[in-house]
Amino acid sequence: MVSTGTGARISSASGATGHAATPRNKLDKKGLDGAVDFVCGQALVDSTRRTYAAAKKRYVRFCTTHYVLPSTEQNLYRYVASLVKEGMRATSIKYYLSAVRHLHIEEGWGTPNMADMPKLELVIRGIKKHRERQVMLDPGSQ
Repeated sequence: MVSTGTGARISSASGATGHAATPRNKLDKKGLDGAVDFVCGQALVDSTRRTYAAAKKRYVRFCTTHYVLPSTEQNLYRYVASLVKEGMRATSIKYYLSAVRHLHIEEGWGTPNMADMPKLELVIRGIKKHRERQVMLDPGSQ
């Protein structure tokens, strides 16, 4: 018997003899993995899932054309610069970066921690400020 620390006791699989016991119910790893994927997929509402899918596809296309996956910090800067050149706003870019992070989680590549990339935050702030200045100089540029 093994104590769980809550007062409950669980009998060991090997029983009293110390021999390895055969599992009573074989663990269905494939089925559980599918269940994990399904539940992770439910973490996003449909509209976010669709938007992320488009953003991920765009990012993968960018990386396969220019660089390799998974991302490096420098490649994220390059990706953001390409989005800026296309006229994308800072709020949209942040959303696209969230999709990139989600892609990395899904693929098991490790999570790019945007908080550890202070230059990326400066780039986003610079985009916002640049856009604000454009609007002040030319209100019709929105």
